[in-house]
Amino acid sequence: GAWLCTQRMQKAIRQEIRKKKLIWRGNLLKKTQAIKISKNIFGIAMPYYGPYLDSMRTHWVALKRGRLITRWAEDRRKEKGLFLKSEGQSASKAIRVKKHPFIDKPVTKVERKTKRIVEKEINKAIRKKGR
Repeated sequence: GAWLCTQRMQKAIRQEIRKKKLIWRGNLLKKTQAIKISKNIFGIAMPYYGPYLDSMRTHWVALKRGRLITRWAEDRRKEKGLFLKSEGQSASKAIRVKKHPFIDKPVTKVERKTKRIVEKEINKAIRKKGR
């Protein structure tokens, strides 16, 4: 029951990461996974920056050569036709970034279904025992 709910939560959070287009965030999608913490305790593990992305304040980030965010910004400008880069230097030196809430929605969604999942597992165990 609990492991099944944790796996569903993992799946829901990964879907939200894809939906919010956070796939540019390194290994966030790949490394967000259900884990067994101890005998009857399960959780969701994700890279340290996952919760920060979910709750950070709006701030400016410098666009320096070699950074993933710099590549993302350049690709984004090309997509929107805003590519103002002259050869060798960036059109703007920084971009404003904001939080990307992706954790609360899937967790709430799975929590609503948890009672039904647990009841189903208990009934299944009772029927199995009765045979």
